[in-house]
Amino acid sequence: MLTLKASEPTAVLVLPPFFYKGVSDDGVVEYYKRVVEEVGDNNLKYILYHIPQVSGVNISFDVIAWRIFCDLSSSFNNLFNPEK
Repeated sequence: MLTLKASEPTAVLVLPPFFYKGVSDDGVVEYYKRVVEEVGDNNLKYILYHIPQVSGVNISFDVIAWRIFCDLSSSFNNLFNPEK
């Protein structure tokens, strides 16, 4: 489990799973869920890196909308609400 200290960041920039080609929306969502679960810090904010020309992975509106319809942990919600 990652433990943050006062001098450590409170937000991280998370790249999509660029090392796989042709990742589906479900795969992108599952990747982000695993990142958040493995980090295990409900206070850490997650900023999605979305420059598909560089990463080769598009974060579709379906991926973002998926969060609205699912019961997710507060950390996973931070992926989409970094201002909270």
